Amino acid sequence: MTPHSYTVNNGSNPPPDPRRALYRDLHQTQLLPDAPVTLRSAERILGILFEAVRPRSVLDVGCGLGIWLSVAHRFGAEIVRGVEGPWLDPRHLWIEPDSVMIQDLEEPIDVGCRFDLVVSLEVAEHLSVDRARGFVENLVHHGDAVLFSAAIPHQGGHHHLNEQWPIYWAEIFRSQGYRCLDVIRPRIWDDPAIFWHLRQNILL
Repeated sequence: MTPHSYTVNNGSNPPPDPRRALYRDLHQTQLLPDAPVTLRSAERILGILFEAVRPRSVLDVGCGLGIWLSVAHRFGAEIVRGVEGPWLDPRHLWIEPDSVMIQDLEEPIDVGCRFDLVVSLEVAEHLSVDRARGFVENLVHHGDAVLFSAAIPHQGGHHHLNEQWPIYWAEIFRSQGYRCLDVIRPRIWDDPAIFWHLRQNILL
């Protein structure tokens, strides 16, 4: 027999976060090549939303490349801010890098002010089940209106930990005093220019 070798971690060098590789791959193999469709989806959906309201300030939690914020700014939002994880490569941003706060979304989020519109699209499913309620609380803490979508069961994707039907999220929002309005999906359901998962999942 030969002796086993062990690696001892005394806490000074924590093990690398496996999400970094996963989400860097997501950015490289999905967000970057999908940018043209993301742009069209943002233009169509925000175009509908901006018909009814004209938010002067927009926060996107899990903003990715910042494409939705760039469209919101073009449509008239004067203040746009994003929150994204530490795997973000700022060279690929569509907005100014200093407009994005780097934050692990598994941790509480506080940008320090409220916004006319909060956006979080296809993000919540990447977070642990125990984080779901706290994440929604963080969203509503930052604004009275939230444009929200999250992956449904069997949708699949990078590091999906909590795929749920929309009613799951609607109930959490309701517990925070927010009413779910299904006013966008009927207008985009058959629009092939928009990502199918947004046509399926997006709620206000």
